[in-house]
Amino acid sequence: MVNFKDIKDLIRIRQWYKGIVIFSGLIFGGKLTDLSVYFPLFIGFFIICLASSCNYIYNDIRDIEKDKHHKEKCKRPLPSGRLSKRFAIVLLIFLVIFVFFLSTFIMRFFIDYNSTWRFNLMVLAIFINGFLYNIYLKNHAFLDIIALSMIYIWRTMAGIWILNISFSPWLYILIFQLAMFLSINKRKADKEFCGEESFKHKPILLKYTDELIRTAQNLITVSLFMTYSVYVIVGPLVGFSGPEITNNRGFMLFSIPIMMYIILRFLYLTNVKPQIARNPEKAFKDLDLVIAGVILLIFIFIGNYVKIKWFI
Repeated sequence: MVNFKDIKDLIRIRQWYKGIVIFSGLIFGGKLTDLSVYFPLFIGFFIICLASSCNYIYNDIRDIEKDKHHKEKCKRPLPSGRLSKRFAIVLLIFLVIFVFFLSTFIMRFFIDYNSTWRFNLMVLAIFINGFLYNIYLKNHAFLDIIALSMIYIWRTMAGIWILNISFSPWLYILIFQLAMFLSINKRKADKEFCGEESFKHKPILLKYTDELIRTAQNLITVSLFMTYSVYVIVGPLVGFSGPEITNNRGFMLFSIPIMMYIILRFLYLTNVKPQIARNPEKAFKDLDLVIAGVILLIFIFIGNYVKIKWFI
């Protein structure tokens, strides 16, 4: 009998947190206080998470034999035999149909026609991106990381089309670099975790030498911090900023040191606890990181939504 827990593990609900970037436009587009957009966004969040789950299932179907050589992934439903390959294929087909039913027909009740088909394009982009990654890009150094990071852009744009707003190009770059940052750290941790047997599970890890990973890690870390700093200092480009924000945006300058701490804290955690790099959701258990994240959000909220007379 099929166990619901096995299905939950197969579609990887625990990784749905990656879809929260769909709410980026809510915060940075001046829509945080508009309660009417919340429900459509949550529906959109559910749809893109299911789309990502389809990619996870397809990946697991293709990598059953390789996953059997992995210390942890061998325990997944397919390589362990708890779920059959046939069941996974049927579930995949059902979810693909269900996703497009939701994105095409259900979303029409909440957003206009133009926004609906644009949202559908982003869902399709997630599918195509995942398919290309699984059949080709995952075997090429850095193309694999870039491909995975691009999915975050499609998720973000899906939210933008639901809200029907413009979005700063600085933020698109920031989100892409954040995804790159997480992916590079994950490659480093995967290589350390699997050791000399890493090539049996992921042949691509042979191409990532320690020196190459360190160089990429340093590059993306600096780029991530600089992009956020430029966004805070320069602000959204004219024509891309969406609704006009308050004129005390300079208050966000105080968030730059907080962002630097968050980046360095995460790097520290991934070095002393490599399992966090492989499963970034575990970082939410780190109290210092959580507190810094909350403070960062407070500064961003004040800088975009609250007028402080004494500061102006």
